[in-house]
Parts: sequence; C-alpha cells; structure tokens
Amino acid sequence: MIETNKMKRLPLIEEASRIDEKSISTRLLIISEGFESRSLSWITAQPKNSSLFNEAWVCKYEPSKKSKYQDMIQEVSCRTNNVHTIEFNRFSPTIFEQKLNNHISQIDRFDEIIIDITVMSKILIMILLCSLNRYNKKLTIIYSEPITWSPSLEKYNEEVSKRNICDNDSILTYFGLSSVGVYDIVKTPKLSSIVMQNSPSILIAFLSFNEQLLTVLLNNTNPESIFLINTINERETWREEATIDIHKNIINTSPLYESIQNYKLTDYIGVFEKIAKIYQENNYSNRIIISPTGCKLHAVACALMKNCCSDIHVEYPIPNSYIFEGYSSDEIYKIHQIVFNSYMDDMISIAEEYHLNG
Repeated sequence: MIETNKMKRLPLIEEASRIDEKSISTRLLIISEGFESRSLSWITAQPKNSSLFNEAWVCKYEPSKKSKYQDMIQEVSCRTNNVHTIEFNRFSPTIFEQKLNNHISQIDRFDEIIIDITVMSKILIMILLCSLNRYNKKLTIIYSEPITWSPSLEKYNEEVSKRNICDNDSILTYFGLSSVGVYDIVKTPKLSSIVMQNSPSILIAFLSFNEQLLTVLLNNTNPESIFLINTINERETWREEATIDIHKNIINTSPLYESIQNYKLTDYIGVFEKIAKIYQENNYSNRIIISPTGCKLHAVACALMKNCCSDIHVEYPIPNSYIFEGYSSDEIYKIHQIVFNSYMDDMISIAEEYHLNG
C-alpha cells in the first residue's frame, strides 16, 4: 500500500515565480510554439534581459497550419542570444527524440532547466521529461492554465442534440470538439518497453473530447483490462460528466473496463499515485501500458511514472488535426510551476518511497 504521509518528495504544484535576473545561475529554457496565445503567457512575464537564459530550445511543430512561432522566437530572443529551433513532427516523434539526444549530451553545464509545457503535445512532454532523467540539477515545469477551454457548453450541447436525433449513435462521433480523428498510434524507443510482451496487458488511459482516441487505442493494444482517468475542471464542472458521456459506449459495453477515477487537472500527484497503485498490484502478472490522452499536467505524472518504472510501455494516439478556433481563452487563470531541486535524485527517491521496482 502507498503511505500517504510520504508524499514530500513529489513537489507540490505552486504558483510560478518570476525569474530573478540578478541570479548568476546558468539556465536552459525549453519551450514550444503553438497556435494559442497562452503559449506566450509565461515568457512575456519574464524580464527582458538578453542574459536571462544561457540557451533556449524552441520546439517547432511540423506539419503546422497555424503558429505563434515567429512571436515566440521574438520573445525568446529578447531573453537570450542563443536560440535553437528543434522541429517536432507530431506524426514521427521518434525523429525528435533522436535529435534531442544530441542536444542533451552536455546538459549538465546548466544549473537549471525550465520547461514550459503550456502548449506541448502530451507525448512531447513525456519525451522531454524521460530523456532528461539523468539530469541531476534543478528542473522546473511551467504550465499556464487558461480561464476556459474549447468546446464551450453551448457547442457541446449542440453536438449532443445532433447525436440524439440520429438513429445510430455511431453516425456521429464527438470528433471536432477538440481534435479530429486518429492519424496513428505512435511510440518511441525512449518510451517503449519490451518487458512482458507476451503477458496480458493493462491499459491506463485518459478521457478526452475525442472518443476515437480511446477506441483506436483499445483496438491497437488489445488489453485484458482498462483503467480510465478523467479530469475535474472546477470552473467548468460540466466537462467531467461530458467526457464520461462521450465514452459511454466503451464504458457500458466493454467487459474490460475496470473503473474511472476523477482528478483535478492540477492534481498530478493524485494521478501519479493512482498509476503507482495499479502498477504495484499488477506489474508481476501484466504488461502495463499508459496512454497520456488527457490534460498536460496528468501527462507529467505519466512521465514521472515511466522514469520510475522502465518496464512501463507508452503508446499515444495522434489526432489527425486539431480545432484551432476558440481552443482555449487568451486570458490566463494562473501560471503553475513544479520544481525538482535535483531531478534524477528526486526520481530515485520517489521510486523508493512508492515501492516502484520496475
């Protein structure tokens, strides 16, 4: 059993602090461009000082239809003279992982790494946090939380009404509310595991507004049982039940379905603990597969679990495309941070305290 009085090694999420430009620390910034204005929220709040970061890596999405890339480069360049762009092809994440390996060969020259995950793909978040698992200095994760997300309640109700007038529910799926369809199931060498390939598998997946992600994932992984994790949004409470309703065909008809657990979108610790418990109870008899299809901070929990348990296997369904308009509000509710003072040592301590022996 997990002892709840031993949670101190998982750093609490807190409100992000402004970087002290007088500090002499050497810093690396890893940030992603995207199509949302909030991608710039944290960086524009930092001092305009060309020596604020010793180096910056800007992850540029390919293929890209809409982008804040030039705005991002402009803002980052005001804070460092050393900017590198690393292309991230979301359809071929292994290429990015290979490029990243070259960049991190001398990563210890930095006293601190700051990763802004605000508009990062969930699999990009996992690749970064798992590729940096040998870094043993300060690592800070930044996330800018918007006030609202798409779809709106009105848009959701409109789609529900359309579905209710169909003779066959399968005629209308809920794609188009956040992302469209599924391009492929992807995995990368860093996130994969061949351990217990011939054993029955357990799938841990996350609910979203694209029901096809989970449907295709189930067909691809063929698990023995499924554990689902849902996101609680305290400002838009209707979303919790909506995502359950979207997946009701799977939940009501699948003999593999085990349970749904609901966690606040900022509760990465709770999600970590749930996955850790599933792992503890099943890792000797089952292959554990994680697919971080939910919110970004829950993807952080998945990455930390993968760091602790190398035998966990990660598969991720890539949407065909995303809905750009109204994806989230430009206004920011809060900018969060998670700070690891010694990232590698913290991962070792977390694994020990949660009795993770992968």
